[in-house]
Amino acid sequence: MAPAMTWQAYHTVWALIVFGWIGNYMVRMAFSPLLEAVRTEFGLSHAEAGFVFSIFFYGYLAMQVPAGLLGDRFGRKRVLVTGILTVAAGALLTGLASTLLVLGLARLLTGLAQGMYFANDRPIVAAATPPERLAMG
Repeated sequence: MAPAMTWQAYHTVWALIVFGWIGNYMVRMAFSPLLEAVRTEFGLSHAEAGFVFSIFFYGYLAMQVPAGLLGDRFGRKRVLVTGILTVAAGALLTGLASTLLVLGLARLLTGLAQGMYFANDRPIVAAATPPERLAMG
């Protein structure tokens, strides 16, 4: 019979990172089914709606390398937590936006913040995971 697996500190790290991934995914994907309603509410053309939808990914892409450098300089956990809190602020601002400019800036902020997460989560997982469990991490 295989020995029972006990909860280890690295499992907590994995769980927190997974919850962060889930939260980021929900914030990112929640906008897609709402795009038509947003387009109607703001009176946007299809091109403007596409811009609002795409600007998130421009921010996300733009932050990948700088976020890794920030993690090296200021600490990965600090950058990760800052990114998570900024995602929450960007999501809130998205919901409160009353103009196209504010909506676009909110989506850009959310993309920049999510870019901070993915540049720093893997090194944290690698540092917290024992060598024999690294492939699982």
